[in-house]
Amino acid sequence: MLYNYRFTFSFLIAILATLFLYLFEETKNRPEIIVYNKTGYQLDSLKFEEHYFQLQPNDSIIIKNCKSFSMQDDLPFGFPQAKIKGISVKKPPFFICGVGVSKIVHGTHQYDIILNKNIDFPFLIWQNHK
Repeated sequence: MLYNYRFTFSFLIAILATLFLYLFEETKNRPEIIVYNKTGYQLDSLKFEEHYFQLQPNDSIIIKNCKSFSMQDDLPFGFPQAKIKGISVKKPPFFICGVGVSKIVHGTHQYDIILNKNIDFPFLIWQNHK
């Protein structure tokens, strides 16, 4: 009877240790994305892979809570989406096809967000950090 109790206790400890190591590895290997606001304006509701952030002018944020993100041609896939007070930011009138899109699951990546102030429709774009 004592043998059964020790075996069960050891088995439970082994399961808990395995779960802890799995969760530690899962969060350790996530990508780290650093986003710099180069627009000169405060960005509200900045969307990145189903998460929303606020970013002050000439400031940066570090995003660590994404398991992965999509990248095309060395930049995040798509256009940045955010609100800027006093400016009607639109989506560009052109589209991006899905050729060459890959999922990034680890590493550190740095990007700038730039405001393209086209007279008809200002929109945000990604740029590699300089």
